[in-house]
Amino acid sequence: MTQTIIDADGHVIEDFDGLYDFLEGPLKGARLAGSMVSPLPWLDGWHALTDPLRWQATDARRWGEFLDATGIQASVLFPTAGLGHGIIENPDWAVRIARAYNRWLHATHLEPDARLKAVALLPVQDIPAAVEELRTTVTELGFVAALLPSVSHLGVTYGDPRFDPIFAEAQRLDVPVVLHGGSNHGLDVLQMLKPFGGTMPLHHPLPLLIHLNAMLYGGTFERFPTLRAGFFEAGSSWIAYMSDRLQYMYGVFKGLAPQMLAADRSPQEVLAEGRIYVTCEPNERFLDAGLRAVGDNNVLYASDFPHELEYEEYARELAKLLGRTDIARPVLDNIVGKSAARFYGLGA
Repeated sequence: MTQTIIDADGHVIEDFDGLYDFLEGPLKGARLAGSMVSPLPWLDGWHALTDPLRWQATDARRWGEFLDATGIQASVLFPTAGLGHGIIENPDWAVRIARAYNRWLHATHLEPDARLKAVALLPVQDIPAAVEELRTTVTELGFVAALLPSVSHLGVTYGDPRFDPIFAEAQRLDVPVVLHGGSNHGLDVLQMLKPFGGTMPLHHPLPLLIHLNAMLYGGTFERFPTLRAGFFEAGSSWIAYMSDRLQYMYGVFKGLAPQMLAADRSPQEVLAEGRIYVTCEPNERFLDAGLRAVGDNNVLYASDFPHELEYEEYARELAKLLGRTDIARPVLDNIVGKSAARFYGLGA
């Protein structure tokens, strides 16, 4: 029997010229040659000066070759530059480029290869437009989740009720929302950690901690009792620490969390419900702790291709995960595929 292997978090490298072909209005078909204007902001002010081949725009052929080489049966695709979409100041441009990105991704990756799935980039700067875009991408383009940038210029967390219409639509459509690490824009505490390498260990997990805390204490999971949420690109061990920390503080200060108090459910009880998911790294020493925090069905394998690793290393990392002897075989089967199928609603 063939083992189910589903990559819960792969990436595309955007073709900026190609994105302009899918823009609505007078900029449709524009080209960037000789221009200093990029349709998406760079994530954090640091440019990738590593292997230039790794940062070439992806397409279905490149991704298909990767799936063939690794034995992965399906991958759910996230943006790269698009992870900084939340820091776009102009709401109109945020809406336009999110729509263009989603249609570019559908045409260049999903349509040519059915093994490729996608999360919809949502313009959180305009909530009604984000709801409309989520509905369209799921019902007409077959996207399997909503992407909420973990960092935005809005100065609020996703525990704020203003985002409830997005969660309501995701719940209605029965698709998950995913918060994915990306930009460190506005995370002033990280600016003391120079050079760039000093910020990297924190600028993915820190916003996830903040949003998870706010959504738990703000009652998001009470208002939307079947909503599934992913907190990706920070490994899994962090959620074990947060589980204990949130539980302790709830016990001491639960009077300050009226929404959670009214529902009479502690943070650990909400985490144990099976609606909160994280991705893992193959070599995490404390993977078992993350599993205990959210459950054996709620930790997912993420290739993160084509970021960070050399091409040959991805298959070795997957083999390393599959070869772990400290995690029970049924749990490993969940991690590498079955849990992602449940999370994204991919069926068999």
